[in-house]
Amino acid sequence: MFDLIIQQAFLIDGTGKPGWTGDLAITNGKIAGLEPSINAEAARYINGKGLTLCPGFLDPHSHWDATHLHGKHGEIKLRQGVCLDVVGNCGESLTPCTIDNCGDIEQFFPGPDNRIIPRSFSQYCTELDAAQPGLRVMSHIGHGTLRLLAMGYSAEPPDHKQLTRMKEELRLALDQGAAGLSTGLYYTPSGFADSNELQALMEVVVLKEGFHASHIRNEASGILEALKEVITVGLKTGVATHISHLKLAGRNNWDKIDKVIETFETARNRGLDLTCDVYPYHHSCTSLLSLIPPWALEGGIDRFCERLNDIELKEQIRHQVRNGYPGWESGVQNSGFEGITISSVHSGKRQNLVGFSLAESADKAAMAPEDYVIDLIEKESGAVSIICASMDEEVVAEFIRLPFAVIGSDGALSQGKPHPRAFGAFPRVIRRFVRELKVLRLEEAIAKMTGKTAQRLGLDDCGRLSMGLRADLVLFNPETFGDTATYDTPCQPPVGIHHLFVEGKQAWPPTQGSKNVQGGFCPAPHSRM
Repeated sequence: MFDLIIQQAFLIDGTGKPGWTGDLAITNGKIAGLEPSINAEAARYINGKGLTLCPGFLDPHSHWDATHLHGKHGEIKLRQGVCLDVVGNCGESLTPCTIDNCGDIEQFFPGPDNRIIPRSFSQYCTELDAAQPGLRVMSHIGHGTLRLLAMGYSAEPPDHKQLTRMKEELRLALDQGAAGLSTGLYYTPSGFADSNELQALMEVVVLKEGFHASHIRNEASGILEALKEVITVGLKTGVATHISHLKLAGRNNWDKIDKVIETFETARNRGLDLTCDVYPYHHSCTSLLSLIPPWALEGGIDRFCERLNDIELKEQIRHQVRNGYPGWESGVQNSGFEGITISSVHSGKRQNLVGFSLAESADKAAMAPEDYVIDLIEKESGAVSIICASMDEEVVAEFIRLPFAVIGSDGALSQGKPHPRAFGAFPRVIRRFVRELKVLRLEEAIAKMTGKTAQRLGLDDCGRLSMGLRADLVLFNPETFGDTATYDTPCQPPVGIHHLFVEGKQAWPPTQGSKNVQGGFCPAPHSRM
């Protein structure tokens, strides 16, 4: 007897192939039957007529590292159909760290719920299992975190001892189940690294069969050079390479789309295992610190504030915040002060600023916008999030359409008005890019959220409807499934999802008397050998 049979749903298997109508049976958390009709006894039946059944969604790019340790916000992911979350992105992971640099790590993950800072990767895994977040969680090791551990906010190349420590910590974490190494070359301190440092670390990643996920150094005017930097590291070391949240920021750069795609295709034709993820929005979200030239952040926030006491240095910072400089991706040049909105002030103070642009806020304070940015960073120790209107939806659509692209949310929770992608990224793909814009067929969209992502992560136990695989399943109405979260009201749940199962257990909607879905750490395949 089966535990459950879902009857006469439209089955989309996660490979991109056309769907078909049939029954799916579950036993002991696995897919145990997949036929046009299953005439057998089951403890429970669900009528799936008029609904679509597909594998649970996999989010390859998330910033819920600390959030998952509290186990109380998993519902936000589950209601989108997400069964697995990959954290530790953009060069920022919670571990490894020491007592001395925990404060630096906290700056990556600010907020009242993010006070748990495990010392080691293995401790992080243990605490994830104890937290029971309701879904599985994989993690990269952040290059910026390794750099902080070995050499703080120094802009210098690592010496032999520092590089050895980074390699040893990376090797240990990969052995303990980390998926790979993420770099955040747009951010400090990861952005202080040169190609020699990256290649040395990637040699460890290749040895342990992980992959490199990179927030490249420039996603605007210098995107072609930034892509070539990471691609060159991949070709020289053989490391599988994944570009995080592929985008073109800044109106003047949108016409580079054909050259960006050509750069990907050329590298893939040369044999590089190269993929990317894209989020289905044309506004980005980042830290207010990203508007500060990287050289001014060497040494951390305290050193930055000291530089402001030097009249000449402060004037140089002011000028570069407003005007940028060659080779650096300037958020102000991409969006303008009027296109950058304060989304969260993490200290809990100055909540009245949330929802207003930097131009509006500076005007109210009777300050030049660049002075306002510097002043707010000083007062809040840099812990302010911003949303930037810098992209074009047509370009986003073309990137989503790429055969080697998968869907990632890049989501994070915060106070104030977080980016709506944290609450609606995956259903938005169905609503906006399948039903409304018709950029993708439903089967193609599902594959980019399931099977193709599982392939990138090296997972062979999920991402497809196939006998013996995990019964991580989403049952939804294809006509109504979609996001409701907006920039003004971002904390709104999706609609149209009927059931979500994680390893055969109903995770959404919650049921009384049913055993809770626990979730927890999911080790990368290379660590299970």
